[in-house]
Amino acid sequence: MSSESISTHKQCQGFKLTLPPGRTPHSSYPFGLHDHLHDPWDYSVTNGILVLHSRKCTQGVTLDSMGHCQYCEMLAKDANIQGILRRMEIGVLENAILAYHSIGWISMNMLQNRHTTHRITQRRMNCVVFCYGGWVVHKLQESLTMH
Repeated sequence: MSSESISTHKQCQGFKLTLPPGRTPHSSYPFGLHDHLHDPWDYSVTNGILVLHSRKCTQGVTLDSMGHCQYCEMLAKDANIQGILRRMEIGVLENAILAYHSIGWISMNMLQNRHTTHRITQRRMNCVVFCYGGWVVHKLQESLTMH
């Protein structure tokens, strides 16, 4: 037991994820990863704070000075959680499977795709109008010059 550990009957505080400024857990955390990777922790969001608890959490048995049990304290060093934090900070590769993306990214991407589709449709319509319109003008000129 480390010198920072104290025996107490308080509830384990779990590992609180620090989100990038302006981000919320609901739009930033990739909740779908739990189905995909079967992560060994559970999550909760209370008052906008995302907290992870190891599935081995000892609840109130020997907490460190930060209020973590030994298993929840180890979450801070977990490679998957470090990857989640990194992707929340710098983004996810666009071609990664959807489970790695947060609902915020998926929503934003769908909106961008909608705008892109609208721009492409507008360009096609402009091309059709230009091409068709040019043909009509040409035919009108032909008919006027023949008479």
